[in-house]
Amino acid sequence: MPLSKQLARKYFNEFFQNHSTGRHLTPNKRVALCVPISGGRFQYITAVSGSYYEPSVTQETMDAFHAMLKKHNVQKLTNHDPINCAEAHLWLRLVDMSQLPRHLDVYVAKKQTGKPRAKRDSPCRNCQQWARQEFHSLNQV
Repeated sequence: MPLSKQLARKYFNEFFQNHSTGRHLTPNKRVALCVPISGGRFQYITAVSGSYYEPSVTQETMDAFHAMLKKHNVQKLTNHDPINCAEAHLWLRLVDMSQLPRHLDVYVAKKQTGKPRAKRDSPCRNCQQWARQEFHSLNQV
């Protein structure tokens, strides 16, 4: 069962207010969030856009990511590489944890200016080429 938007917004706001990374993010920094299927534990996973936040994953996972981009014929349509997006970082983290992204509902948001709260966001033009096919669903809060 997918997360409600209210619960996803609550998790984003908790991340922006309480998590050390979330508290120090600049406004409008993009974040992707999901709740993985993990033996009954209800824990959310976040990923942040930008090369500084690229997750450390195995070479096998990185190769799988590049193969996935090739499968969807992803072209660089913005001034940043497709791997620098929050959705890409979340995909990498999930695959590295042996979670199947296609089974998970993902939510995207930005940090509001002046407030530690979630603001609606949509995938960039790079992610629009692949993210809706790779995740079970891609949602705004």
